[in-house]
Amino acid sequence: MSQTVENARNLANDAKNEAQRLAGGARDLAYGAKDDASRLVSDARAEISQLREKVESLLNDRVTPAVSAVADRASSLGKSASETVRHQADRASDAVHDKPLIALGVAALAGFVIASLIRR
Repeated sequence: MSQTVENARNLANDAKNEAQRLAGGARDLAYGAKDDASRLVSDARAEISQLREKVESLLNDRVTPAVSAVADRASSLGKSASETVRHQADRASDAVHDKPLIALGVAALAGFVIASLIRR
């Protein structure tokens, strides 16, 4: 029976040693995974920073000038339209001053047409 007890002790010691070895391996794997995760997070942050810089560069190089050009063009068109309307208003005013009876007749006719359209 002493041989059986000795075998049991040896098996228990072997199991304990194997469990310690496996626990150490698991610990090493955990530390390695933590290091890998930290490295991945650092790499991701660096890539995000690079992407942010590229987006800002694109905005400054392409979008901002394009928006500025569109705004300048819109401003120019607005001024042109304003000048055209002002010029047409001056022409209409001159026509009324030159031929007031015709202007009065045109206004009466326009009023009649508008009134008949509204009644329908």
